[in-house]
Amino acid sequence: MELPKSGIAGHGQTTVGASAVQMGTLECQSVLLKAPASNTGNVFIGNSSAVTTSTGFILGPGDAIEVGVGNLNLIYAIASAADQKLHYITINRAPI
Repeated sequence: MELPKSGIAGHGQTTVGASAVQMGTLECQSVLLKAPASNTGNVFIGNSSAVTTSTGFILGPGDAIEVGVGNLNLIYAIASAADQKLHYITINRAPI
């Protein structure tokens, strides 16, 4: 797989609710996920459409995490309330 040069490969936002959603397709080496402080509920992330509010990794309002994945579409999200946002930046790093 040939990746774009190092730096930010893409960025955007997904709206998350009571049903699991798959993130869009975008090759990367890692992704930074952030639940904005304006969210009124928690967002939960996982690696399949079976992610739930009990099994997912919790991101409360204002929380962020970097996840090493080869494609953004390997991440699924669900929320504890409707219309929660999940911002992302996909990252590629130059070889050391």
